[in-house]
Amino acid sequence: MARGTINQHPMARGTINQHPMARGTINQHPMARGTINQHPMARGTINQHPMARGTINQHPMARENYQPTIPWLWNYQPTFHGSWNINQHPIAIL
Repeated sequence: MARGTINQHPMARGTINQHPMARGTINQHPMARGTINQHPMARGTINQHPMARGTINQHPMARENYQPTIPWLWNYQPTFHGSWNINQHPIAIL
């Protein structure tokens, strides 16, 4: 029943898990090796940029806007505030 869009680009070696009823968009860019988990009822957008190796977990109804800049942050669990977008930038190692 997922109504969202998954765009996994060529050469991407990561894993995308879009859960039932998710309506958001997942964009995994070239050479990305990370894991994207979009949980039920998530309506946001996940953009994983080139060479990103981290893990993105978008939880139910997540609206947080996250742009990691500190490479030693390991996992990010978005909360219930802010916008609908998660953007993982190049070389992010979460």
